[in-house]
Amino acid sequence: MVLKKTSIAYTATLFALMFLSANILISCKNSKQEIANLFAKKLGVDTVLKLESFMSQNGKMKAKLLSNIMVRYQYSGNSEPKMEFPDSIYVEFYNDTMGIETKITANKAEYLENQQRIILTDSVKIINLQKGDTIYCQDMVWDQNLQTFSSDKPMRWLSPSQYIRGTGFTAKQDFTNFNIKKVAGPVYTNGSF
Repeated sequence: MVLKKTSIAYTATLFALMFLSANILISCKNSKQEIANLFAKKLGVDTVLKLESFMSQNGKMKAKLLSNIMVRYQYSGNSEPKMEFPDSIYVEFYNDTMGIETKITANKAEYLENQQRIILTDSVKIINLQKGDTIYCQDMVWDQNLQTFSSDKPMRWLSPSQYIRGTGFTAKQDFTNFNIKKVAGPVYTNGSF
């Protein structure tokens, strides 16, 4: 008798599983594309709020980066990994004695990891504290490999001795070499502001 109850329970369970499987297969309404999308490789996205990052070189602190939001997109297909800073970025560069050399602020930025380039946009401001120079521009590219800043957009350069407007510039990261591509308007020097 025990054998019959087990057989009946087994048969009932098997019937229930077959019924559920049939319902799942019949009620499936996904297209082939929707099913393929389920198994497609997805882009990894990491988000960091209130980022504070430090960069060092040969054991010496070189920079500090602050941002309200950082979104990192991992490699996927043809796209390279990148980081976006959609809500402000602030960077301090330090000299060998840990003194702040340069400060950079912008409302937005994008870091292209493979190229080691940061594209700063929307109200970019660079302040060199050693020389007292300040540059204002709409956007700028910071090439970490070449340690240069550059832009093709309108800019203003204010130093203790002069004020220059122009379009486009290139500069070494430490401001030892600065070139304005196209100077516009008068150049004001100390005493003529």
